[in-house]
Amino acid sequence: MGRQPSAARQQVVGSGAAEKRLGQGIAYFYDGRYAQSFKMLREALALKLAKPEDEALAHQFSAFFYCLHDALDACEDEFRLAMSGPTPIELSASERENPAWRDVYARLRAQMPGGASPGVPRGRFGGRIEKVNDPNAEATSAVQIVSWQQARDRTAAQLRLAIEPWGDVYVNQQKVATSPPIKELRLEPGVYSIEVRNAELPAFVQTVTLKTHETYRLLYQFDTRP
Repeated sequence: MGRQPSAARQQVVGSGAAEKRLGQGIAYFYDGRYAQSFKMLREALALKLAKPEDEALAHQFSAFFYCLHDALDACEDEFRLAMSGPTPIELSASERENPAWRDVYARLRAQMPGGASPGVPRGRFGGRIEKVNDPNAEATSAVQIVSWQQARDRTAAQLRLAIEPWGDVYVNQQKVATSPPIKELRLEPGVYSIEVRNAELPAFVQTVTLKTHETYRLLYQFDTRP
């Protein structure tokens, strides 16, 4: 993409760890270092940015990354998040014309009559990933070991799945399991984008930091009502 005007960089004000990663992620993006940019953006979101406008900016540049890599569903999800908060993003004229994301952004804007937000897709009861205080409870043998080597030993983080009626589980845009029958993932500790899809129903998407030896639970129920 090459260097662009630095207006977006100048929007990030703050000395926190999340804000520093956001600023670095945007700088990397403008320098064409997209993989490093995406890593910094996801870490910024995982660390919880203090200002909603900064969170929207992180989702905006995450959308740019996904669209540049032809992951259009993920691009749309990130744009929705960027456009749904209390301070929704508005692309500049030059940004709106970028062919990588022009059509996705225009379609979402068209869904906003009178400036209303397109909304964040949610299931019937929303969804969340939470830490499990008692890892010995609800143990399961239906385990999918995600292919990172470290996840095969006892340092792995466990992510238990409570999905109804069913969902395809994606980790960093790669499908790793369908739940049920799979009830648990084991992952190398780190920051991940977790997504659950069920055909055309609104997906669940959350970025989460999984720590060594910790157990987490993903709860999500798709709204299958007519």
